[in-house]
Amino acid sequence: MKYSLREKVVIAAVFAVFFCVYLANIAPAINSDDSPETVIACHTLGVQHPPGYPLIAMLGKVFIQLPAGSVMFRVNLMSAFFNVLAGLLLFFMVSGFFSGRKTYERMFIGFTAAAIYMFSATAWLQASTAKGGIYTLNSLLTLICFWAIFNIKKSIRYFYLFGFIWGVSMGNHWTSTAAIAPAFLLYLFFRRRLITPGQAGIAAVFFLAGASVYLFAVIRTLGGAAYGWGEIRSVQDLFWLITRAQYAGIEVKHTLGDTLNLLSYHIRNFFLKETPLLAGLLFIPGVWRALKTRRDEAAALLAAYVMIVLSLSLIHISEPTRPY
Repeated sequence: MKYSLREKVVIAAVFAVFFCVYLANIAPAINSDDSPETVIACHTLGVQHPPGYPLIAMLGKVFIQLPAGSVMFRVNLMSAFFNVLAGLLLFFMVSGFFSGRKTYERMFIGFTAAAIYMFSATAWLQASTAKGGIYTLNSLLTLICFWAIFNIKKSIRYFYLFGFIWGVSMGNHWTSTAAIAPAFLLYLFFRRRLITPGQAGIAAVFFLAGASVYLFAVIRTLGGAAYGWGEIRSVQDLFWLITRAQYAGIEVKHTLGDTLNLLSYHIRNFFLKETPLLAGLLFIPGVWRALKTRRDEAAALLAAYVMIVLSLSLIHISEPTRPY
């Protein structure tokens, strides 16, 4: 969707303000989570705890080159940067869904959607810490994947882009990427007449090319990285890292009670606590309207949300006082 120069200036100004607000909230050093490990991995191009997170280590190394603050601050800055980009892409996607409305109405709707996401509790927290960069990057890559497949009608090249970005995202936080795979497949089923078996094969090659980012773990181990979780020197070692095998004994202890408690928590938290001013309550009428006007896209996005909630509720293990 095209915007005039004046409208582009307004969009840039609004997101510049959003970024400045994020800058004021960025942690100056490290947070009391896995952020120290993330900073070390970015600084040394090392391998973090399973599944390794190779993509964030490489991108973090780029941000560390910026002449701004400490090394820790620069990695934290990366988290905020990815979240602002995610918000910007969300703006364009949502405003594009309302192409029949006047420009200022579409822009207002897009800004509102982006603000609700960017200033929701989880997005706000993750955008301020180094470890959060894994999750803000995951949000950005997920949005790119949806944007790409939603544009398959325009050109098959968007399908190839989807395959590559989906593969790359596997090198960031593959568990959540895999969890929403049914949502991607659902939308591709709706568009199955636009894709030939040969084109699907090409997209699969692009997927594997993107997922090859995991070779980073082997290369850095053999290169003598200063920091690394385990010795990743063989296919077996790489499989152990990617599959998070060391956590298997913990995750199988999940009970039906755990599932029900977590499911209840995530639903209540989303609608009542996650978004500012209880904006999460807009989710229900928003889904209803979207299913009426953009059924295929809405169904895919709704499926992604459902799959994420179910995956967290069925597998995630946590302390009773820390269900998040």
